[in-house]
Order: sequence, then structure tokens, then C-alpha cells
Amino acid sequence: MCVRVVIPERVEILRRGFPLTPEAVGVVFTERWSACTLPSCLPTDYSRKRVFKINKKLEPFRAAENTCGAPCWEFYNIEGKLCGVVCPANRIVYTPSIENFKYIVDNYIVKPRIVVSLGTDVELELSHYSSDLRVRARNTRYNTLTGVVGADGTGGPLEIRVPPALSPKVLRQNLEFILHRLRDYRLTMRCVSQNEPLGGHIHICIRNQFMDDLLPASLVEPLAYLLDYFVGSHFVRHEPYKIRRLYGYGRLYKESVDAVRDVPQAHPGIEYRAPSAFLIHDPLFFEITFEIVRRIVDYIFEHPGTELKFTSLDIEQGAELEDYVTMLRMDRNRAAYFLKAFKKPVPTVDVRVLWDVVGPRRKRNLIRRMTIAEKFDIIGRMRPADFRRFLRAVEDIEILKHIPYKSIEIEQSSYWYNASSFRFVTNFEFETNNEMVRIEKRLDRSRPTIILPYYLSNEKLQRVKEELEEFFRNAYNKMCKGGEVNVNA
Repeated sequence: MCVRVVIPERVEILRRGFPLTPEAVGVVFTERWSACTLPSCLPTDYSRKRVFKINKKLEPFRAAENTCGAPCWEFYNIEGKLCGVVCPANRIVYTPSIENFKYIVDNYIVKPRIVVSLGTDVELELSHYSSDLRVRARNTRYNTLTGVVGADGTGGPLEIRVPPALSPKVLRQNLEFILHRLRDYRLTMRCVSQNEPLGGHIHICIRNQFMDDLLPASLVEPLAYLLDYFVGSHFVRHEPYKIRRLYGYGRLYKESVDAVRDVPQAHPGIEYRAPSAFLIHDPLFFEITFEIVRRIVDYIFEHPGTELKFTSLDIEQGAELEDYVTMLRMDRNRAAYFLKAFKKPVPTVDVRVLWDVVGPRRKRNLIRRMTIAEKFDIIGRMRPADFRRFLRAVEDIEILKHIPYKSIEIEQSSYWYNASSFRFVTNFEFETNNEMVRIEKRLDRSRPTIILPYYLSNEKLQRVKEELEEFFRNAYNKMCKGGEVNVNA
């Protein structure tokens, strides 16, 4: 299947800052001209009238009435025929052809220009260190749909709504400032999840200095296809975020028109919804992504009338390195950095660590405790405060660094069953004389299990720390002998 991407000729109008809505402001192409009758253009304001002689053979109006009573600017060609009229009070250009419009605007009018602003909203998973202890943003202090930091529409992920900026660098600074404000927030924030379809939506707004919208419907389709080709395809094919497709997200424009959305009540312009929260995993990657978006917009405005042909496979596989260098005129190293990022493992640590907005001590604690938390699979009830207490007690046990992901089950017992003692369910030989630890050997279990007491305190954890360390060592040895773990992983 061939996809034709046609950039309209009328982009020539937009790139000069004139919208394509002549009812209000812009340009009107007409072969006949009569005196301006708009209420704001009155004959009494005759001092604003100007007459210009152009020494070029521009196309004249086929019919033109006497305009001496109006304050509009009149343009005559080399033959002395009227070839254009400008109404400065209403910012409207009347002309019979686009060539006349281009010449008059570029040489005689104070030129309004396009202003491209970029923004984003990124969704993050909140948790108590472990992804098994997720927290809905709706249940936190950020229970709002309008603030810079709030809950997304489903109430689950935390959503950071970055204020728009005119350059990718400033947009990066805006996001960094928001994360810096969140540096002491107690919950952890991940940009990847096995349970939530975390998105990283891109906002594009194109206006002139008069705040006229310069992104008509005729421009949305070529813009969307080029965003698919250069940006969206790489995000959509990214394996760690495949869960987004199960929720109906993470689709290209050629698959679903919902990939591009107009949400005027939330922000001006359009929202491109194909990218995931991987957008935020690295500050430089974030900046380069928005540089690509800006260069796509520039490409469209610099190539009116261009027709590009892609196959469906081309769009699905995405642009190659040379496309960024030749079409978008990007620096080769920055384009390569963008493409290589999708081949690396997705970092699962807190985004505040990735953006380096926390102090050294908090950074070490976040990395260590989030890493250790993912060694445990929480299979039952667990009070978040007790899990944090447990992590602090075992974080300095060296052997835990080598335990594989989710290889030990953990839960907290109910009051009526086990109020004060620890229970270890093992699939290996383990003995202890500590009266606070109860051992249950189950050779049929694939993973060992720790059941914490209902009442957990730092004192109790210190009294069983030696047993916990021995438990982890035996569990590790069992996994190694069974060939279930790579020591170097």
C-alpha cells in the first residue's frame, strides 16, 4: 500500500504568518475588487491610505472599482493596473494570485511570521519502591486534572503537563524545573510499567504574533504522516511499551486517526499521541525528540507543493539515519543518539534520578531500594510502610544484588494467623534456632517465600537479620544449582 503525503501549496501563505480563514483575517484570492466595506475600515481614516507602484508585471484584477474612498493600501503593477490591496485595519490581503501575495507581503508589509510552540504531557507510574505497590494519582495530593502536576484522565498514572516553549532546549528546562519541585516527594516515579499504558504526548501549536491559528485541517495529515515516519514508528515498535496497544494507545496515524487529536479545552494546536513515556527517560533524548518535531514543522513550511510517497512498511519501520540528515538537516550524531536509544534497556529507576534533580544521598537510596524491591514478588497483602521498613533492613545484604528479578515471594500475614513471627517457606534446606522464625519446607515450590508478621518493627527486623541473610544466600545457591540465574546478570 502506497501512502501519498502532499504538502499543500497554500503553505506559502501560512509561512508568512497569514491564516487560511479569510472570513476573519488572512488573504483573499479574487479576480474582482471592490472597495473594502468592513466596519473597522472606515473612509474617515483616509490618512492610513498608501499607493505603491511595483515595477514588475504582476497579474492585475480583471475588474476593479474606484477605491479612493477607502484607507486600504493599493498596489499597481508596471502597467499601472491594480494588482493587490491590503487592508491594514483587518490584516487582510486581497490579490488575484499567490505570486502577487508573496511579492507584496515579502517586500512591502511588516511581515508577521509563524511562531511554533511545543509542549508535552507525560504519564508516570507512582509506587512504594515496588511496582507491585502502585499508587493511583487520584489518591494523592495531585488529584487534579488541570494542574501542572496531576492525575491523568483515568486517575491512575501521575501526569506532568509541561508548559509549552518555543525551543526544545527551553522545554527541557521547563520539565527539569517541574521534576526539581518534586525532588522530595516520597513516592517513586517510573516512566515504564507492566500494568499502565504510560504515554508521552507531544503538543504542537503554530500561530502568528496575533495568536491566529496557522494549523488548518489540510496541514494535519501531512504533519501526522511525517511524525509517524520520523518519531512515532520507533516508539510504537518499542517492545517494553507493547502494553499500550492492549489499551488502544500507541498507534500510528495510518492505523488510527486518534493518534492526532485536537483538544482546545486543554491546549491549543494538536496532540500527537503515538509516543510513550519513554520520551522522558533521558534529558538529551527528550530534547532531541522535540528537535525532530520542530524540524518536521520547518520541513513542511519550507517545501510547499511537495509530494512524498511512502509504503506502509516504510512508515511502520520508520526513518533511517540518512533520512534525518538529508531531509531534516539534523546533526548525524544527534540523530544516531535518538535511534540507538530504542535498542538499549529501559531504565526502571526513578525519573528524578534519570534527570539528576535529587541530591547524592537520596539518589543512592532511590537506586538501591528500587533495585532491591524488584527482587521480591508481592503476592498478597502488604502495608507500604512495613515494606519500606523491610527494604531499609535488608538493603545492605550483599547477596541480594545477585538475586534475579521477582525470584522471592513476599507477603504480610493477617493478624489472626501470625501476629508477631516471621515465616519462611523454602524449597531448600534451612534451619534456625531463632524463635521468631518459623520454617516450612515445601520442595514443590518454585520460589521461596517470606511471610512478614502482622506487627512489624525495626527491632524485630534486626533480630532476624542474620536469618534473612542466610535465607537469601541459600535461595541464591538453590537458583544457581538449578540453572535459573545468570550470576553476571
